[in-house]
Amino acid sequence: MYIYDHVVIEGDGHEFCQKNTGENSLKVFADSTLMFDRNTTFSYDGTGLEAADRKDRFVLGAATARLYLNGCTLDASAYGLDFTQGRIVIDDKVTVKGSSDTAIYDLCFYTAANVDMLAGAVLDVDGNISYGTKNT
Repeated sequence: MYIYDHVVIEGDGHEFCQKNTGENSLKVFADSTLMFDRNTTFSYDGTGLEAADRKDRFVLGAATARLYLNGCTLDASAYGLDFTQGRIVIDDKVTVKGSSDTAIYDLCFYTAANVDMLAGAVLDVDGNISYGTKNT
């Protein structure tokens, strides 16, 4: 699935699930935004993929690609996610679920990815989150 321009997932209690079983990916392109609005959940699951591919099927495809989380839940507890570029915006209270098993399944924000915490935003973390430089 490719995201161009501004796409909003909304609806109280609704969940958008990305479960990858092969070459499928979700990519947000340059100057585009994927927004999860209040009381929605974005659930990412890399089950069924090779270990090296489990965390990179959701892609912010450019420095100007945005994932806007507004009072929602990001659940990457199955295998984690890697954010290697783009901008992640945290607005209102956002719950982030990462793996609690091992660092390889963490939710990772690398230094080329920008994280913006807006005024009054709260980041509620459940599990492991890491930040740093990606080893290649």
